[in-house]
Amino acid sequence: MADDIQLGPNSERKPDRVLMTRRTLELICCFLILMFGLVIIWGALEFEVGWGERGPGSGYFPFWIGIVIVIGCVGSIFQAITQRHLAHEPSLTQAQVQRALTFVIPLVGFLAITSLLGLYVGMTVYLLFVMSTQGGYGLLFAGSVSIATLVFFFVVFEVLLKVPLMKGPIEALLGIH
Repeated sequence: MADDIQLGPNSERKPDRVLMTRRTLELICCFLILMFGLVIIWGALEFEVGWGERGPGSGYFPFWIGIVIVIGCVGSIFQAITQRHLAHEPSLTQAQVQRALTFVIPLVGFLAITSLLGLYVGMTVYLLFVMSTQGGYGLLFAGSVSIATLVFFFVVFEVLLKVPLMKGPIEALLGIH
C-alpha cells in the first residue's frame, strides 16, 4: 500500500494516479489471449483436425488447444465483468509505468546500439548507463565494471568456447573479427 502514495514537492502525501483498473487490464489481456486462441484454431483448420486411418490429423492437437484457450478466455471475461470489486481496484499506476520505463528505455537503447555497433559495445554502454544513472555508481566504477564484463564475455565466448558473438564496426577496425 506504500507504493500507492508518493511524496509531493511540499512533502504532502497524495495518492498515485491510477491509469488502469484491474478489470480493464484483465479484459484487455483476455481479449488478446482470445484472439491468440482464435488464430490457433484458424491455423489448425488448414490441416486435418479429425481422426484418420493413422490417428489424429496434423491439426487435431492445435485445434483443441485453441478451443481450450478460447473457453478459458470466455470464462475469464465473464468473471472480470461480474466481479464488481475489480472495477475499482487499481492495477496500473503512473509510478508503476515510470518504473517500468526506467527499465524499458535503456533496454531499447541497448538493442539499438547492439544492432548498429555489435554486442560488446552495446553491453558496455548499457552497463555503464544503467549503473551510473539507476544504480548511482560513479563513472569510474561503472566504467570499470562495464569494461571488465566486456573482457570477461570476450574471453569466455571468443577464446575459451570459440563461440563468436555479434561484432560491429569497432571490432572490425580493431581487427577482432
